[in-house]
This record gives sequence, structure tokens and C-alpha cells, in this order.
Amino acid sequence: MHHYDAQAVQRAAVAAVAAANLTVVVDSDFDVLAAYNKAAPPSWYPIIPLYDPELDPPDPGTALVVRAVDATGETRACIAARLRHVPNGLGVAMADGTFMFGASPPRECQVMLDADGLGGIAGFVAIPGGMYVHPDVRHRDLAYHLYTVLAAEMYGRWHPDWVVGFVAPKRTVMLGYDVYRMRTALGYMTVTDPRWPYGDGAKFVILACSLADLRRRYLRVAPGVVDELPALAVAAE
Repeated sequence: MHHYDAQAVQRAAVAAVAAANLTVVVDSDFDVLAAYNKAAPPSWYPIIPLYDPELDPPDPGTALVVRAVDATGETRACIAARLRHVPNGLGVAMADGTFMFGASPPRECQVMLDADGLGGIAGFVAIPGGMYVHPDVRHRDLAYHLYTVLAAEMYGRWHPDWVVGFVAPKRTVMLGYDVYRMRTALGYMTVTDPRWPYGDGAKFVILACSLADLRRRYLRVAPGVVDELPALAVAAE
């Protein structure tokens, strides 16, 4: 019989990160996320508008950042998430620009959609992204463990109806299917935003995961594991 325990799964992921001499920090500090991205190697993808605190300031109640920091307090890897309320379906929310660009996007900002089934994605939608792992970090599964912590946090804090991810096409398998563990690709979106270095028609695959699938894929533990795990060691707000 399957056993589901978000805290136990989170403790296991935190312990796996600690084994690499890194500490997991959970907060809502998008400024740290943006600064980490700006200081990153040139090959990194610029942070998308959805997670840019200058373009769309976060509300602590609807924003999450999970980071792995070293002994000096320096961020070595991170991932973020936002929570949006989508009463009339994801397609409607994305078409008017506010979902992707915040409350008052410039007129030039546009999202072109080539996807099916967006009308069924409604209610509270969590959007994970902004995953960066510094190339100096030698931890093959660090991205996987950080997303596991984020999934447990999203489930515990928000209980979203859906989790939706936007992934560059060439990273769909490695990031979307392997790390995010999403299995439903709804189609594509193309983003135009003159404020963003890649905003001249960047294309993303839209991936979706229901609340039931979030629980089934991320929060299941084997019998006996709960008693063996250490106490939760996450620095939270």
C-alpha cells in the first residue's frame, strides 16, 4: 500500500542535498534569485519575466524560492515558483498577458499560444521555474532534489489545482520529464517582451500536472522510510 507524506519526502530530499555539503533554504526572495541569475555564466538562460522581481514584484504568500547554499552562504543552485488564480482557464489568463508579465504589461508584450486543453486548467495554478545549478556543483541529482522540496512546499502551502511548467523545447525531456516529472505536454507558447533579452519570440513547451499527479509523483514514500528520516532541516521564513 502506498504511503504519502510530503514532509517525509521533503526531509529525504533535504538530507540528499546536505550529503553534498549544501543547505536547503526556502523563502520568497526573488531578488536573490534574480541576482544569482545575473551573476551566472553567459551560457545561462536569462530569468523569464514571470520570476523577475523588477517586472513583477512577488507577494510572499504566492511566491517560493528554494535554494542550495554552501558553507559561506553563497547560492549554488535555485528554483522558484509563483501561484496564480486562473478562474476562466489558462488560455484566457495567458492571452491577456497578466499571467506571464504581471498586472500592467507593456502593450508590446504578447503570448502566442499553439496548445490544446488550456481551458481545463483552472483554479489555483502553481508555476515552477527559474531552475539554475552552477556548473561548478558536482551533484548529478541536485536539480531533482530541489524540485522535490519545491513540490512538497507547493503542496503543503498552496494545494494548487494544477502545476504548469514552461520549458525550452530542447530541455523538455531532461528538465520537464526527468526533473519536473510532468507527463502532459499541452503545446507551445511563444513570448514577445522587449524588456527581456530573449523576448523576441522565445518558444516554450507548456507542461501540466494535476494536484493528484503532484501527490502521486512526488510525495510517495516507501513503507518504513518515515521513521528512518532525520528531522526537517529547512531554513524557512
